[in-house]
Amino acid sequence: MYLKKISTMYTFNEFRARIPIQEIARSLGYWVNPAGGEKFLSLFLGNPKHPEDEIVIFNPKDPAKSTYFSRMAPATDKGNLINFVQNRLDRFGSTTKGGFAGVNEVLSRYLSADNTPINVPSYQPQNKGNDNHPVTFDIKAWAPKTLNDSNNDFLTVRRKLSPKTIDDFRSRCHIYVTGRHNTIAFPFRKPGQMEITNLEMRNYFPENDVNYKSFCKGGDKSSSCWIANFVPYNQVTDLYLFESAIDAMSFYELQGFSKQTTSAFISVGGHVTQGQIEKLIKVFPNTKWHCCFDKDLSGYSFDISVACWLKGKNNKSYKAPEVPGSEKKVLHIHHEDGKHETIHEDHVSLDTIKEYMKRNDLDDIEIIKPARGKDWNESLVLYKRFDMNLSPTEKITQAVEDIISRLDLRGYHGLSEQIQTKRNEIIKSLYQRLPYPFNGIIAQSNMYEMSGFGKLKMIGKEVCLEIENVNILDKCTQKNASGTHIVNFLRKENIDIFKNLSSNDLKGLLEKKSLTVSGPVERKFQCTASANGWKLTLSALKKKGVEC
Repeated sequence: MYLKKISTMYTFNEFRARIPIQEIARSLGYWVNPAGGEKFLSLFLGNPKHPEDEIVIFNPKDPAKSTYFSRMAPATDKGNLINFVQNRLDRFGSTTKGGFAGVNEVLSRYLSADNTPINVPSYQPQNKGNDNHPVTFDIKAWAPKTLNDSNNDFLTVRRKLSPKTIDDFRSRCHIYVTGRHNTIAFPFRKPGQMEITNLEMRNYFPENDVNYKSFCKGGDKSSSCWIANFVPYNQVTDLYLFESAIDAMSFYELQGFSKQTTSAFISVGGHVTQGQIEKLIKVFPNTKWHCCFDKDLSGYSFDISVACWLKGKNNKSYKAPEVPGSEKKVLHIHHEDGKHETIHEDHVSLDTIKEYMKRNDLDDIEIIKPARGKDWNESLVLYKRFDMNLSPTEKITQAVEDIISRLDLRGYHGLSEQIQTKRNEIIKSLYQRLPYPFNGIIAQSNMYEMSGFGKLKMIGKEVCLEIENVNILDKCTQKNASGTHIVNFLRKENIDIFKNLSSNDLKGLLEKKSLTVSGPVERKFQCTASANGWKLTLSALKKKGVEC
């Protein structure tokens, strides 16, 4: 790989003259249909029996005059190189912009890198291929080397992955480096086979501010993927799918996985294909599937596609501009029975996609999105930037342990036991920035029992219990009355029942209908009970032995 420095900006006409449509299409995983005509090229994406897309290119030998159209996308998916890229901006992982600015970014960066094999022996002519004789992938030409501590700066410094995470994957031969620039290379294989069929390559060149992202010319991507497993295939219990290997490693670290896991982590290389999923199903027929694609429109379309293919449905999901040239996007879903649905990007969320899947009996998979950032590596980088290099699972686990200890110390043993029992569920929920509901007995006396209903929330580095409703049961009559006024009144007085009071304090309130809260100013409260609920009032203040 040789990086050519770009010193000038190109016009769109110059891009068209320099980059053939078929070349940029191949970089996305399209392959030439050998049965195509002489005057045009036909390229498929995915399984030829059920392709995700098929494009036809006219004048393929004259890039400046080349045009294309898609046989499977909306009628607006046609035009020149600029239109081709604009309609597929979501598939170029390096882009950070939308519209024509995004097209300029993609094509500028494409010209900055030479996507041809490296370290080819001097006596061996490099096979650049042509339309009639495509490049043949040869792993020897790419000469992958072992990743070690001296050549993994891209992963540790740029991507913020920990040495432990890198070593876990390196020890299983899931990462290599290639070329004189120590480009990170993740080996792609057809599921169930050992032969390397492609490399997912990543690097960063600060002199050009280029995030290099590429695959090998001639390599297979439509049915190959990166599979990182730590137990034999027949012992794998869970599959986690990602758009990139770095996202998979970031998720592994964020979630606190270790090499003892029975999970396998899959990279589809930016865009999932039906061929990849069909081969994974054959190799892992009895596993639980988890889609961990990016938190954007493309990621949600991949979630739907995978769910459909797992059910044996040939539904097609993709995103497209709301109108030609618009930066606003719409998610299109084509059912095999001819039904067509659309969801505008303003209305797409985890909840709407889950609702769609449940409505269409596609909810056999779990969809997981990063709590912060668009993708899992962005989430990891954010956590390490703002949380002093602590992984979020470590931080949340410690916070949960702290609240269990605090509740036990203040006598709320029922609540602490409940949190301990549901500990893993709570940590998972809090990591996703979702509150976890709880209910349990707060205090009880011989005559009454006080129960609370609320949520556990992560605020800063602390887990907090927020009470929403309180019920007080009269054990003799078995009738309930509301005690929510007590909690709300104390909250207005800046008294948190779990931080400032013990279970015994509330037990005394139930028995004596009074409560004393010590501090610089001692406060005494009286309680009145009726069928309409228990209410609290402030009866006296006392400061340094003086009644107020």
